[in-house]
Amino acid sequence: MDRRVYTSLQRYKSWGLHIRKLLFSWILLVIVAVICKGKAYRAIVSERGGLLGRDEFKYYGGDDHDPNQHPLQSQSQRHLTLGLTGSITPEEDSFLQTMRLYETFKERDMQYLGENPEDILARREWDGADERRQNEWKRRAKQRLQRFPHLSTDPKKEGDLIRIRDSRRKAEDMPSPAAAANDPLRNIFVVSLERRPSKRDHAIRQILECGLAAGESYIVNAVDGDGIVTQKSLHDKDAGVFPGYVGHNMHPIGLTTGEAGCFMSHYSIWLYMHEHNIPYAVILEDDFEIVNPPAFKQAVREVVDEACNSGTWDLLYLSRYPVSFDIQRLSKSLCIPGFSYWTVAYILTLNGARKLLNADGLKNMIGLDDWFSVLDRENVDDACVKPFTERYRSFFPHVLRRLAVVPPLIMPMKGAFFSSDTAKLRKDTRFIADLPIGGSPCLQEWRPGSRARAPGFSSRTPIKEEKLQTCPT
Repeated sequence: MDRRVYTSLQRYKSWGLHIRKLLFSWILLVIVAVICKGKAYRAIVSERGGLLGRDEFKYYGGDDHDPNQHPLQSQSQRHLTLGLTGSITPEEDSFLQTMRLYETFKERDMQYLGENPEDILARREWDGADERRQNEWKRRAKQRLQRFPHLSTDPKKEGDLIRIRDSRRKAEDMPSPAAAANDPLRNIFVVSLERRPSKRDHAIRQILECGLAAGESYIVNAVDGDGIVTQKSLHDKDAGVFPGYVGHNMHPIGLTTGEAGCFMSHYSIWLYMHEHNIPYAVILEDDFEIVNPPAFKQAVREVVDEACNSGTWDLLYLSRYPVSFDIQRLSKSLCIPGFSYWTVAYILTLNGARKLLNADGLKNMIGLDDWFSVLDRENVDDACVKPFTERYRSFFPHVLRRLAVVPPLIMPMKGAFFSSDTAKLRKDTRFIADLPIGGSPCLQEWRPGSRARAPGFSSRTPIKEEKLQTCPT
């Protein structure tokens, strides 16, 4: 073969080998990039508990992500690489700390459900009580609704406040009046349904285990959604539902009787705080579980001190589920939260209670956890919640300063979500819209600019807010 022809052939073979190597390297890089993106997305889904809706899927980098629709594209893209770069902001870190704790408790719940399905089923309906007991609870639920919005404290009658007492404590163990007055844990209210004795017993055990019964600790007989049988029963209590309300896409249902009862139960406590000038109170729901009981009291006192050092505040989450990223990290254990779910545990100041009473929430009820975020004075209109929040934030005042503990000190108890009385899980839980009218309706059709009821009680003037000392001195 001619030497020149042989040399040319060898040169072409060498070029072909280089081209194949480059093509193989390019294909390998594409595969690695796709795998890494998938891992990062799955990491975010894991942190979020696998509860991403369509808009949130796009927000976290889904294939149909629209940068024109979601203005926080750069932020979401940064979060897609959290597991790869290790470079995160303090706000991202507080979000992920909260979600890691949630994921731990979620895995525990799923394991418990698999091992004890009969226990969950028994708790979903009346705690296994017989028919006679069920009928008695139904009767008392209607009576409790009639006493709303006040809490009955008459010991000779059926009271709504049940004092939690620790018989093991001796007189010398009790704090002095001066020390008790400065304790952020002095006033504790546990919202509890009478027909849920297992949850009530669990809550009392938690209170006693942590030594929280030294002050004014009470079980509060909740307003039972099962007692709301007609729309008129809400209308008679000057209550109504925001026109056309449907929850965020992680809970896209209308307001249930259980959610209305939850809202009204918390409302009674806010009103009690106002009537008795309680400077701040810990408000719990009976399905709470303290993450670290031995350290709980000290942790609460420290985080309240941090909250006071950050300025005035109205509401401090001890437990929450973040739907959007936190707005600002204030310290190692405190942040300004974004849109958040859950009302299982929070501390409320007297001014915060008065702001809630003045915000027309009772006449225009939405989900209580939704409402807390909607009232925030910070901009919580994150990309994944803006279509939901902007509708309600145009009606309600932005007056509430919310803070949150990082990570949460309290989480829902084992199996709490499977025995919920607010979600559409029980056969006796109904949508307000499905109730018979029975007289005056508490619902309207949605139209721009509409509200369920006119603002302000006709029977009272707005409650005056004061510059109160909300921190222990």
